[in-house]
Amino acid sequence: MSAVKIVKALLSLDIEQHIDRVKIASALQSLRQIFFFPSELIFTLELASTGSQIEEDVLAYYAEEFSMVPSSIQQAFDFMDHSRFESAELLTTREMSMMTDIRYGKLNLRRDIHQFFAAYQAQQSQGSDLNKLSQEASRILGQIARFNASVQELESKFISVRGRSIPQRPSSTGVDDQPPRRPAKGRRSRSAEE
Repeated sequence: MSAVKIVKALLSLDIEQHIDRVKIASALQSLRQIFFFPSELIFTLELASTGSQIEEDVLAYYAEEFSMVPSSIQQAFDFMDHSRFESAELLTTREMSMMTDIRYGKLNLRRDIHQFFAAYQAQQSQGSDLNKLSQEASRILGQIARFNASVQELESKFISVRGRSIPQRPSSTGVDDQPPRRPAKGRRSRSAEE
């Protein structure tokens, strides 16, 4: 083999490795974008799981916020399309299936959260018993915990494929982490805590 062919082969390999690194970095950022970080949403669901009254504007905020899929999450889904990783053989079929499950899991959770807050808002305004909905809040919290565990498992796989280097956390942690306009009832404001 000539020196030119060896150099071309090495350059080709380097380009493929670079493309793989870019794919992995995009996937890691996407996983972090759709992860449910501890936030006011989780706190509000925990309050609801106890049957507590929640301020009307907080319920309305979450009912509206989860009625659609923000473009940032849709972009994260696009980066997580498992077909991007098939040719590189970076993931097993189980892990590619996990990517699909995570995408649909996020969509299903967003739908469930939207329906939950809309129902909670209606029931609370009518003065109805919130016991059944408090059980639903607990179920959703369990789903979020399982969803996050799947995201973390896949994230660990990408980090190990990448060579065990830990990537920097993105500056934005996702749309779902934005706090409501006003804190839930009984919660001190962040500035009071600091």
